[in-house]
Amino acid sequence: MISTLIKRYHHSRLTAARTRVQAVQEKILLDLVRANRATPFGREHGFAGIRTLEQYRAAVPVRTSKEYAGYLRTVYETDPCHLTAERPLFFAMTAGSTGDYKYIPLTPSFKNAINRSVFAFYHFFESQCPELAHHPIQFLVGSAEGGTAPVGIPQGFVSGFNYRNLPAFIRRKFIIPYWVFTLENADDRYYAMARFLAANGRVAAIGAFSPMNIANIVNAVQARLPVFIQDLERGTLSIATAPPAPLDLPRQTELARQVSDWQRAGNDPVALTALLFPHLKYFACWLGGNMGHARDNLFRIMGEKSVFEMPFSASEGVFAVPHKLNEPGGIAAVTSHFLEYIPEDAIDDPAAPTLCAWELEPGGTYYQVVSTQAGLYRYNMEDLIRVKDHWGGIPVVEFISKKARQISIANERLNENDVTEACRIACAQTGTLLKQFIMFPSRDGYYEMLVEGRIDDPQRFADAMEQTLCNVAKGYDFEREDRLLQPLRLLQAQDGQLSDYVHARQFRSALPSAQFKPIHLSNEFEGARDFAIQSSHVAADRYAGGLASQVSA
Repeated sequence: MISTLIKRYHHSRLTAARTRVQAVQEKILLDLVRANRATPFGREHGFAGIRTLEQYRAAVPVRTSKEYAGYLRTVYETDPCHLTAERPLFFAMTAGSTGDYKYIPLTPSFKNAINRSVFAFYHFFESQCPELAHHPIQFLVGSAEGGTAPVGIPQGFVSGFNYRNLPAFIRRKFIIPYWVFTLENADDRYYAMARFLAANGRVAAIGAFSPMNIANIVNAVQARLPVFIQDLERGTLSIATAPPAPLDLPRQTELARQVSDWQRAGNDPVALTALLFPHLKYFACWLGGNMGHARDNLFRIMGEKSVFEMPFSASEGVFAVPHKLNEPGGIAAVTSHFLEYIPEDAIDDPAAPTLCAWELEPGGTYYQVVSTQAGLYRYNMEDLIRVKDHWGGIPVVEFISKKARQISIANERLNENDVTEACRIACAQTGTLLKQFIMFPSRDGYYEMLVEGRIDDPQRFADAMEQTLCNVAKGYDFEREDRLLQPLRLLQAQDGQLSDYVHARQFRSALPSAQFKPIHLSNEFEGARDFAIQSSHVAADRYAGGLASQVSA
């Protein structure tokens, strides 16, 4: 089969790179520089004279997204070939964690580079999950229908662009037609996904970058259960937007009867999942960073299953290839882009030297810098990663947190991963079910934790959260012991309000997205108070975390 041969080929390329990482990486870099030496950016930075890595570093400074914004704006608004000799096929819209869209040019070479890692990922995934050889899988994507850039190039979410343009030999593995992912109404969108997946009945794996997107499939069925049962009986799809072509959905009277029986038996969502998707054995989603709490909620709704992490990636590129079931992190994507890293403790030093992939130490923490065929040259992603291990000579890295999600009140350097893990543990200890939560720093010397969900004993949860945060984040523990930080304060928001706040900050357009990224640690001092003042959604009661015996005089 063609797809199998392609996956094996790219896996073999990555495997071969284990013993020659430096040579592979330097060739990617010098080919990139050579191909783009005549562009305005290439002339500005002397690409024609660059023959070595050292010359490249001397000619091109490391820049953050804010510092690079002018170059990307030029490509988007006036000169599509300002950064790359190739004209972009598409502009990938990415909001990241800021809510303000950037537009990343997707060139043919950039697309090919990403595919080298994506196909290697598929090989690892399918080799460890044998059911995928005989059953379809489904990835959830965003819409590519984002209009047109000022230079006349289409724009939207890159996952939708790739899905829409899949070759036939790959498309047959998937179930849901692309138009479903373009539906503006989110409830209709997830309901239609569920309807197509249930009609097929054989899906073995469902994938999305955020676990929340997968869980929404079953949530949508529960929200429209009578309509869903009727659609099963009639072979129809009841949504507000007419499908672009006649549907060929089967009548599933037996499944309709089983769902009706399930409804009378007690509404356990895990049992509903088993009825709708009897062959579902795997999820593919992000495990690291701030996704741990969302993963637990996914298991609560659809049942605990094995998880193969999605590639550590963004619209700016793919940076690591997962290779082990039920483990976060993956092999650095050394066959796709040129990768550099800045040690965590040197990130604020403008003269800090960068390290290459072959120079990283196990256990080290670094910020990632990329050079790609999209026209990003020494682009600081501001993603903090940890080196877990090595796969031959290639580092295995795990995403920890965005730099903007690492906060200090008293030099504790708390990150979003710490907060997420502490909350997972505290929820398990106290039987708490949270839909959403955000920690905000306060200038008064403590963190305020704004939560939405069911908390039977708020004081007990506040105490547990404080204790687990001290256990998980040693910097927080040290500053609490030295009394430079006060105990956290717990505040409860009304149902739906905090989720609406997060969505409003993350999505500035109605374009359907498949990459909702929860915010669990904000860099906005006094953000919780501002939320309370502006919305009046926060309860009057505030619960301070415990540990009085440890910090009292």
